[in-house]
Amino acid sequence: MENKIRIHESRKSKLKWKDIPKFKDSYRWPVVQVQEHEGSLHFKFSGGSKYSPNTYFTIEDYRRYTALEIINSLDDIGFYTRHSYDAVLKFYHDRGLDLGFTRNFLKPLKA
Repeated sequence: MENKIRIHESRKSKLKWKDIPKFKDSYRWPVVQVQEHEGSLHFKFSGGSKYSPNTYFTIEDYRRYTALEIINSLDDIGFYTRHSYDAVLKFYHDRGLDLGFTRNFLKPLKA
């Protein structure tokens, strides 16, 4: 049974985004940033226009999910872009978290 990832959306964030790496492309929200805060994964989609205000998403307890599951959830809500994909993969890779593309199906050897 697959757990559905709950994504919370808002137009404001109390987090500081200045020093968070930016992933850029030419979409409605051309800049994506990702950071962890208190066990949740936070996204900032920005840089569009005055008609496309910044949008923030939060995924609580994100470590329960693979990068691929997070990416698919962004797709489900219409925020799947090449640069959001890159941001999630880099975030997970840098922390040694499960990317979700391959699974270890072997049992560990007993000593």
